Amino acid sequence: MMKKYINKYTKYGFTTMLLLATVVFGLSCVGGNPPQAPFGSTVEIINPPGDIGIPQNAITVQVVEALVTDPEGEPLNDVLVEWRLFGTNVNDLLFDIDGDGVPDVGGLQIIDNEACGEPLKCSQIEIPELLGNPNFRDAFVDTPFPTITNRFGVSEISILISGEVGFDPTTLEVSLLNGNTDNVDITIN
Repeated sequence: MMKKYINKYTKYGFTTMLLLATVVFGLSCVGGNPPQAPFGSTVEIINPPGDIGIPQNAITVQVVEALVTDPEGEPLNDVLVEWRLFGTNVNDLLFDIDGDGVPDVGGLQIIDNEACGEPLKCSQIEIPELLGNPNFRDAFVDTPFPTITNRFGVSEISILISGEVGFDPTTLEVSLLNGNTDNVDITIN
């Protein structure tokens, strides 16, 4: 009789542990990964910059946006978008922002607009303050740079552009990582 109860509770305990392990494993797989756009979705750079005229010793910031839509043409929010910057002299570091005498930021550099804190976006901060404040160091990011679309299906970055070095030709690419990309060639004079 005792063996019957032990056998019953052992099977019940094993089944419970197996179910619990399955639930824990399933929840750990969900994780915090941002969703990818479904197959057939498209990304398009909105009002792409073309020719950018900048004096030789000047610095400017250009805001660039991309719209992500599903196969039916509706905007997709909260999906992963990746930005890349290709071109001549893209990796040339020109600006020292932490005061150690070594350049940290390139003359053509992607800026994470969300890295400067609320309520301002980095593109709204004056360039001398952006380059002169070590607290904004995290705003200058490497390529490729992943972003998440907002509730309107738009992904936004800024590009710091210096007139000190030539950057022709330069290509800005945005990708959904599902094979759909859009790119624009930028001429910087």
